[in-house]
Amino acid sequence: SLVSDGFSPSSSMATRYPLNPNKEAVRWQLLCMCCKMRVTASDALKGHAYFALNGVWHKQHMCCKRCKINVAEIPFCESRTEPGTLMCTDCYMIENNPNCTACDSRLFETAVEADGKLYHRECLRCKACKHQIQNNGQYITDDVGGIYDVDCYHIMILPKDYGCNFGEKPKPSSEKTDENTNA
Repeated sequence: SLVSDGFSPSSSMATRYPLNPNKEAVRWQLLCMCCKMRVTASDALKGHAYFALNGVWHKQHMCCKRCKINVAEIPFCESRTEPGTLMCTDCYMIENNPNCTACDSRLFETAVEADGKLYHRECLRCKACKHQIQNNGQYITDDVGGIYDVDCYHIMILPKDYGCNFGEKPKPSSEKTDENTNA
């Protein structure tokens, strides 16, 4: 039996009670991690009981602590601030993900790192021209942490700070030049 094999569920999920007061035999009773009520074999057979976070839950009690959505059949996480409680992945990200350095909003699925700081892809912009960093995310930083696209750095910063001159900044391919409009 489970008892003779040394099985000992944690007190938060199981209690024992004697089947017959005159005998030493005991039976384990599983309790829902949320309501602390008994989870029966019938509950389990009907699909109304789940095992999660090292405990048994009634299906209807598997709810996100923040938004209250039922997470029994969707991905969920354990709360970092309240261990043993469930959170849907969206609420988990809202509560735990870092903020963008530029706009101070939460970062979700995608973020880019530049100079040790995290940004939304659309928030990582050149300090000089304010355009989104392109060229496969290549950038150069100055001495004070300003982020520049490669072209702006070579055309605007190097000549000013270091006396190097690489010519005029090329126009983005989306802009038409005077030569193209006169043809």
